Order: sequence, then C-alpha cells, then structure tokens
Amino acid sequence: MSGLELSTTLEGWLSVSEPAGPALGYVRPGPDAELGLLRQTRAIKRVCRECGLELGGLMADDGSSELADSAAPGLCAALERIVAGEVSALVVARLGSLADSAADIGAIMQWFNRNGARFIAADIGIDTATPAGRLAASALIAAGQLERRKLQERTRRGLEAAREKGARPGRPAVADRPELRARIRALRAEGWTFQAISDTLNAEGVPTLRGGAEWRPSSVQSAAGYKRPRKVPALDGLPA
Repeated sequence: MSGLELSTTLEGWLSVSEPAGPALGYVRPGPDAELGLLRQTRAIKRVCRECGLELGGLMADDGSSELADSAAPGLCAALERIVAGEVSALVVARLGSLADSAADIGAIMQWFNRNGARFIAADIGIDTATPAGRLAASALIAAGQLERRKLQERTRRGLEAAREKGARPGRPAVADRPELRARIRALRAEGWTFQAISDTLNAEGVPTLRGGAEWRPSSVQSAAGYKRPRKVPALDGLPA
C-alpha cells in the first residue's frame, strides 16, 4: 500500500464521527448453525450494551463456505440498510464472519471507510468509532489490498497461460476460478452494482464463466452465487 493510499484511508477514518441510531447485528453461524447463532447473538448483544447501542435487528448468512453460498446476501442487505440510514452501525461477534479471505475483509473495511459507517467486531475489539479501532481497520484494508493484487496477478497469469496453450475456457464452474469469485465479492462489498462490475470485466477483456466475451449483470450474479438474504428470528426470542 503506497503512502498516498494509506494517507487517504486514514483521512477517511479520521473524518468519521460516531453516528446515532440503532445498530444491526450480522451472524454467520458456521457448521453448528443453532449453537453458533446463539453464541454470536449473545456476543453482539453484550457489545451493544457495553457501547450504549440499541440493537435493531440481526441479519444472517448460511455458515457454509461453499462457493455457491459465498456471495453473502445477508451482509449485502445489511450494508444497504446502513446506506439507507435505517441503522447506524454493524456489529459482529467474529471478524471472520464477514468473509473467508483477507481480500474480502479488507474490501468490506474499505466500504465502511468510504461510507463513514461504524463497524464493531467483538472478538478482536475493533470499533471504528475509536482511533484505535480505525487504525486496526486501516491495517486490514492494507492487507486486503495486497491480497487482492496478488489474486489479480494470478488470474492474469492464468489467462495468459491458457491463451498461450490455445485452450478454450469452455464452461468452467465458479470453483475453477476462485480469484474471479473473490474479486466480484470484493467489488460488491465496496458497493459496486452488478452492472458496474460487468462493465469493468468487459473493459478488461475477462472471459465469462462460459467462455463468452461479454459479461452481463445476470452473469455476474451467477458467478457470485447470489441468494436472497435471510433474517434472523425476532430478538425477543433469543437469549440475552
């Protein structure tokens, strides 16, 4: 990360003022869905009490790490509610519930920076309403940008090697191109629309999953494995 990039990132965080309004919790339970949901909900409620935040609801995504489930529609819906002004902050029990890779986590932190929104992760004590929390989040952004550059370079080398061999892409699955899937997830986390992503991939000449030359919003959705978000039951039915 260049000095200019780091300066810009820190400037964005330092301009954040603590927002008012309810917080929204986000959970990704893991293999033991019921137990994971309860544990994460308890942690989120505890942090909200400690920070003086009202917990206005919970959003969730399936705990599976399969690529088809990795588009995190619940997380995207949560970010949309922040943009709409319905909630002021996102609270998670585990930083790892946001995403499985440093690239994706960094992109999501960048989204919070750009939108001046508050993020709290209970397990590692990040709260972007505090200077220490903003500094820690900036480090995650830097690590994520580095990882994304590595992913993009591996994708470029792979495409060049395939062209040199005269191989045709055929009809690969998303699992055959994890770098592309990670990039789409990162761009979505930054707030890019499916149309904007398809325009960018077309401008770069990136082949579609079916080997075609033109990306469409629907094909980007398919590559991302988009699903409808899942809402968690009412907070009153969950333990404190």
